Amino acid sequence: MPHGLSTRLTCKATGSEGWPSLAAVLRCEVKRRVRRFESWPGSHPPSWRKDQRSHMTYKKIVMQHDKNIALVAHDNKKRDLVEWAKYNRDLLAHHKVYATGTTGEILERELGFKITRFQSGPLGGDQQIGAKIVADEINFLIFFWDPLEPMPHDPDVKALLRMAVVWNIPIACNRASADFMISSPLMDGKYDRLIPDYEGYRTRKTDRGEGAG
Repeated sequence: MPHGLSTRLTCKATGSEGWPSLAAVLRCEVKRRVRRFESWPGSHPPSWRKDQRSHMTYKKIVMQHDKNIALVAHDNKKRDLVEWAKYNRDLLAHHKVYATGTTGEILERELGFKITRFQSGPLGGDQQIGAKIVADEINFLIFFWDPLEPMPHDPDVKALLRMAVVWNIPIACNRASADFMISSPLMDGKYDRLIPDYEGYRTRKTDRGEGAG
């Protein structure tokens, strides 16, 4: 038994030669590390401490019969998205459709109805859609992204997908999932979307007692 370890611990159970048993040593070491961890300032993030006090509450956001759908595709996926949109043209026609850059231009020409267009993704279009999701002006995202090509605006792509998850909107990232979603009976009626009540997060305090951003 390492002498340094045995002298640091106070263990009641000992072996035949007076040394602490292995099981006792391990139990003491675990307890020591737990006490040390709990004594560290900020060892538990505010969200962890809050979860110990109360359960997360949720609120409903109603999605109306006509959805606000964003269609986004990386260059190598634009053809797939346009083909998919043409096949589902009649289903998309009674919803409000948004798109980025040249994707929106192509879709408007091929589908024959108005598309609200944003900037190209690398020029801020993904961020524009993300902001609309936060404002509940877009509540449905179909994003055919390319998993095989590096993107110069990859942080924007991740931020957009993160906002879709934070605000619990439907997301389709390939043709199969888009087929299942567009054909769902939920598309033709109201839907109560549940999201966490973020008011507690907005009003949280930092360790200094100041409001956080």
